[in-house]
Amino acid sequence: MNNFEVVWTERNMVSEKLKYGGCPDLLVKKYNKETDKHEMIMIDFKTGKGIYPETILQMGAYDNLIFETQGFHCDKAMIVRIPKDNQKIEVKTFSSSQLKLGFKQFDLLRKAHLNNFKLKKIFEKRKRSK
Repeated sequence: MNNFEVVWTERNMVSEKLKYGGCPDLLVKKYNKETDKHEMIMIDFKTGKGIYPETILQMGAYDNLIFETQGFHCDKAMIVRIPKDNQKIEVKTFSSSQLKLGFKQFDLLRKAHLNNFKLKKIFEKRKRSK
């Protein structure tokens, strides 16, 4: 493990552009001997009963926050699930292209949520004017 370097832990970030925030758990830099380059790897820890498909949306949103606030995308991300009982630790790894797809879906849902909020306001105005 001597080729890993902790860059930061639990960094709160906000997207001023898209108006959302998050706090990834850990960013490490790992030297890749094969490519002779460093990889930036985001790691998030979970203690729930499983790793769910929606997790990729969260990781994609975190990757976008890192890009907006620090100027780079992660090369990969890892979810590490640490069970509360004696079960085996579970790890799921996502590539940079999977993070981008996760962010794309996150952004679609974010926009739908904002539109839903606007539609509710329109409905409330019509209800009051009657």
